[in-house]
Amino acid sequence: MADDTKPPRCLSCNQAVPQAIDVCLACGGHALVQSLETGSYSVAVGPITSLKFRKDAAALLGEVLDNVTAAEAEQALSTERVRVCQNLDKPVADALVARLGPRETLAEAVTGEPESAGSAPGFQTPLPYLAFMGGLVLGWLLWFPLGLLVGLGGAVALGLRGRGKRRRVLGFARCPTPLPRATTELLHRTAAALGTLEGAQKKQLSATAVGYCDLTSRLARKDLLGAIAGGAAGGMGEAATGLLEAAVAAAEQATQEKGSPAAKEAEATLARLAETAAHARGQVGELERAMEGGQDVRARLHGEVDSLRKAVTSLARTR
Repeated sequence: MADDTKPPRCLSCNQAVPQAIDVCLACGGHALVQSLETGSYSVAVGPITSLKFRKDAAALLGEVLDNVTAAEAEQALSTERVRVCQNLDKPVADALVARLGPRETLAEAVTGEPESAGSAPGFQTPLPYLAFMGGLVLGWLLWFPLGLLVGLGGAVALGLRGRGKRRRVLGFARCPTPLPRATTELLHRTAAALGTLEGAQKKQLSATAVGYCDLTSRLARKDLLGAIAGGAAGGMGEAATGLLEAAVAAAEQATQEKGSPAAKEAEATLARLAETAAHARGQVGELERAMEGGQDVRARLHGEVDSLRKAVTSLARTR
């Protein structure tokens, strides 16, 4: 089952994704989170006849879904075609299909309520076909018309097994934990900017964004460091937010004015902001280790906050 104490991970690169959005700030992929307001998709998958593919799919589903274990998923996928999650946005459903492997698991993004199983579950397993072949063998050994009728009857009976039953929904994706509106908008703006960049600039903005999420999540913990820093909304959190805002603005300018002297300057600013973010992240790590050693880090923390604020202000002015 999914661990609700940890952020969901990207289905493409396995990087932790802020729960307020489903877009990975490292690669632009998606995490498996549901959207109750806009999500209209789910993923249909199975039955999976290959033991290897079934175990791989079950292991993934047991990891990312709530209310289902890998063992339960494997048992269901051996004979059934099930719905995985509901209330997914189309890009999220497509990302899960790609991760499961559409050819290996028969996964596809679908809309609407889980339909009546009808004859599909039985005929999508080998059982009715084995019954038909057994009837042919029986006919060859005994009496052909009788064997053929037995084979056809067995095939139809197994193929129609479960007719009229509603396909089950196997597990649920987690609902995102709400963040302040300004933070959510900044993260969506960051994801949009990542989609327009390439090469070094994309890596720099991605590293800055991932560093921001890591830093603010550390500050939000209910431990001594979080208390001293005032949480994610304290001085260090505000400075980190300002850094990401400046990085996104530089990335947007580099894209909008591509090829111009201003774009070149924006690219240089983005590179320096990425270095500043990496330094700040490292310094917070050092502060955590110092605290574990029993040191009083209040003065150092305030110094780091002032240093980060000055660096962001200076770099923002250069654009």
